Amino acid sequence: MTKTIAVIPLRAGSKGLPGKNTRPLAGLPLYLHSVACARAAGIERIIVATDIAALLAAPHPDYELYARSEASSRDDAPTHEVVIELIEALGLHEATIVILQATSPLRRAATVRAALARLEEGGHELTVSISEIENSVMKSGTVSEGRLVPLVSAAALFQPRQSLPRLYKLDGGVFAFRGGWLVANGALTTEHIGVVESDPAELLDIDCAEDFARAEAVLSARACRA
Repeated sequence: MTKTIAVIPLRAGSKGLPGKNTRPLAGLPLYLHSVACARAAGIERIIVATDIAALLAAPHPDYELYARSEASSRDDAPTHEVVIELIEALGLHEATIVILQATSPLRRAATVRAALARLEEGGHELTVSISEIENSVMKSGTVSEGRLVPLVSAAALFQPRQSLPRLYKLDGGVFAFRGGWLVANGALTTEHIGVVESDPAELLDIDCAEDFARAEAVLSARACRA
């Protein structure tokens, strides 16, 4: 069976909220919620890829550390750059990799397991978690030289919302793929994407201080129900 490895990418820089990835949430630094999720999903090897000096200087029993390069730590570096760097440095081409971003602390272990199972089905180069969004966005478009350019089609602009198809977006919770595929492909971009739908209760992408308060409330409610 292919070895599964969880990768949690962390950068020291955060323009919106400095120190976001290590800021406390419900008694734990934000990123440790993703570590706990990986453990709960049954993933034994977890790698935190970071340039945060304090973390690199303090080995942790629950995960391995990978010191990401200056190039993959820049503000505009896409996530796939550090993951490719890590795969090549550690020889993880034969492994199944699941990216768990620290900013999705409400992600459930069941969603991670479902994404990995979908990848194992075959026929997908990448599996991701998705969430349903308001489909009225299909009745919109861009403007070019004073003319409306429909996002989908001119017909969709005038259809009742109820007749439009359901619409989904990548919610950033889970990305699963083979290590060698990502290295060969050079990016996560592909037309062969398998999906699992997230529980709406998981959908919070931490971006600001107010998001921490909302996540805290959800985690407290979960603890009360447990």
